[in-house]
Amino acid sequence: MKWKRGFREALVLLGLAALGAVAVKAFHPYAPALYLQNEPLREDEVTVEMVAERWGEEGVIWIDARQVVEFEAGHIPGAMLLNKQGWTDQLWEIWSVLEAGDIPVVVYCDSAACKASREIAERLRQNTGRGEVYTLRGGWEAYRASRSSNE
Repeated sequence: MKWKRGFREALVLLGLAALGAVAVKAFHPYAPALYLQNEPLREDEVTVEMVAERWGEEGVIWIDARQVVEFEAGHIPGAMLLNKQGWTDQLWEIWSVLEAGDIPVVVYCDSAACKASREIAERLRQNTGRGEVYTLRGGWEAYRASRSSNE
């Protein structure tokens, strides 16, 4: 008899947890997309394929918004490091590149769940007045996946 009561209580707790998860998914402003669901691109967002088609990989300025350790472990060829922790120094180092022409800027971080690229892109728009500043959907993970699928 005691095991039946324990089993019922466990089911109630499991149901309450599932209800909480559904509520968070429905109302949280940064809730990720469900598995196999594609959200439409935001205005300021591009994919690896879009970059290749529109400008070519050398036709954009790649900005890596990750930590120094992650950047040093691997990054998009030609990418420059610019993150919140080193904003002032790093921005000063890459300023001449950012000033040169109307080359689009694409900012990325680790993955789709990473918000650092959005923050850095917004700061770039505000501080440099550049119009074409995009974030890379899926970040470094998407770029690496595109490279492995092309081989």
